[in-house]
Amino acid sequence: MVSQGLEEIKEDGDDTVNVPLFPELKFLTLEDLPKLRHICNIGSSTNDHLSSSIASAPVGTIIFPKLIRISLESLPALTSFTMQTLLPLFQCSLMEGVTFPYLEELTLDHNKDAKIWQEQFSVNSFHKLRVLDVSGNGDFPVMIPSFMLQGLHNLEELNVDECSSVKEVFQLEGLDEDSQAKWLIRLRRIWLCHLPRLTHLWKENNLRGPDL
Repeated sequence: MVSQGLEEIKEDGDDTVNVPLFPELKFLTLEDLPKLRHICNIGSSTNDHLSSSIASAPVGTIIFPKLIRISLESLPALTSFTMQTLLPLFQCSLMEGVTFPYLEELTLDHNKDAKIWQEQFSVNSFHKLRVLDVSGNGDFPVMIPSFMLQGLHNLEELNVDECSSVKEVFQLEGLDEDSQAKWLIRLRRIWLCHLPRLTHLWKENNLRGPDL
């Protein structure tokens, strides 16, 4: 748990391509931090963006090697997990430049307009994710895009609530017949609530969709 008064935590490291951050951290919960825009600044000094993040690290892909549970709640200014200094804010996604090789549970609750996924995500992220809980998050019409489906083969529970822009839960475009058997094969529970624009779980095409 991080208090509202916290400005920044400095985690030292070398300039390497992969940068472990908090190597023993297993649970991360952040709540009610109205000014927090990024969890970690990449390649910035400790005085840069002082009140907008909670950690600093050298340039590289940030790895949380033991993190198994993340809960981010009521962070209205949050745009991305890492602050990439050369990337415009409108191009940021929440999981930009970060890897979670052992993440099992992800809760995102009332974080306004944070874009969750990035198309070029690490192959070592999310393959152990079992529970995805998204509530009160912003402007994305598809909950799980096609480029994420094949990486979520261990997902068991999906909860989506109060996401007013969501029209489609699973995007199947671009996936072939050979890979469809691997989609969400462990998914056992879907809870969808207060989704006023939702029209379907997935669009009809030549694929039969996940076995639910």
